[in-house]
Amino acid sequence: MQAILYSILAAAIMAAGVVTQLVPPTFNNTPQANEDKEGALRLHNYYRGQVDVPGLSWCDNLTEEAQVAADWSAGANIPETPDNFTSRASENASYSLQVVYLSPGTPHLFGDFYQATLAFWADHTHYNGEVVPNGDFFKYSSYTQMVWNGTTCLGMAGATNRENGTFVFAAYSPPGNVYGQKPFNTKTTSSSISAGT
Repeated sequence: MQAILYSILAAAIMAAGVVTQLVPPTFNNTPQANEDKEGALRLHNYYRGQVDVPGLSWCDNLTEEAQVAADWSAGANIPETPDNFTSRASENASYSLQVVYLSPGTPHLFGDFYQATLAFWADHTHYNGEVVPNGDFFKYSSYTQMVWNGTTCLGMAGATNRENGTFVFAAYSPPGNVYGQKPFNTKTTSSSISAGT
C-alpha cells in the first residue's frame, strides 16, 4: 500500500509542467557543498565511462527542477521512502527525475549527492542488458538513467524532512529509460561493471 502511495505522489509531483508550479512548504534545506556536486558528477562520469558512454555536464536549470521536487517531497513530510525509489517524469518532459531517500541516523561517509550517486550505481546488479522496461525495471531504472547514452546533462538537489531524512533528486536531460531501448551498447560485460574495470 505504501508503495502505491509513493507512486501516486511521485507521478503527481513529476508530471510535466507541474513540478515548476508547486509551492513547497517551509522546512530546512540541506546545503550542498560544491565539492559534493563535483564529486557526484565525477562519480557519474566514472560509471558512465565503465560502459563507454560520454560524460555528463552539470546544468543549473536541472538543479532548479530537482530542488523543487526535493523541497516538495520533504515538505510533504513523507516519513520514509524505500531506498532507491525511482520514478520518471512524464513522457513529454525534457528531463527525468530519480530520487533516493537517505534515512535519518544512518551514518553517511560522503556528501548527499555522492551518496545518492552510489545508490543509483548499486542498482546495476538488477540490470542484465535487457531492453527498458523488461526485467525488474523499478529496481534498475536509477542505474540505467544514470548511464543512459543519450543523456548529457545532470542537476541534483536535496532537502531534509521533519524526521531529518534527506530526499536527493537527480534530474537528467535528455531523459533516458526510453521504452524499447537499451541504455548503452550491452557488449560491455556485467562482470566488468561489477568489478569496476
